[in-house]
Amino acid sequence: MEKLTSFQKYLRSIDQWHTQKTLPEIISDHVELIRKQQSEIADLKAELKEARQWDGYINIRNEQALAILDLFLQMQKLKAPDGNELLITPAQNTWAKMISKYFREYDHENIGQVKEIKIDKLRYYLRGIDPKDPLKRENEIPEKHRLYTITPAKKKK
Repeated sequence: MEKLTSFQKYLRSIDQWHTQKTLPEIISDHVELIRKQQSEIADLKAELKEARQWDGYINIRNEQALAILDLFLQMQKLKAPDGNELLITPAQNTWAKMISKYFREYDHENIGQVKEIKIDKLRYYLRGIDPKDPLKRENEIPEKHRLYTITPAKKKK
């Protein structure tokens, strides 16, 4: 009898079809599960809404997206104080995504005209990277967009 009782307890513990429960118990369990899931959905929706909110964009002068890309590419060559890379980015597409997502081109002649920076335009200049030199690539940024040079600060003695 003990073995039979023990086996019945085990069967109840793995009962997926609720054969030992009454209908009101089953309904109560399911209602509680639905409440928990609805609460979790509401929390996740609020979290998603917060994550999708934008603080705004960084506006740059019209036709200067490539100058920004050039600066970002120069930052890849910077070294940390220990001599290792400061920025480690195995996926070059990250730079294009960041610029396209957070920067907008502002046309100062046509006041109020702000346009999105096309990610494909940026990706064109990120193709064919030379692993030894991150600034060498298949399609070089035109000279007219290489406006700035990032140089490390001189170390104080």
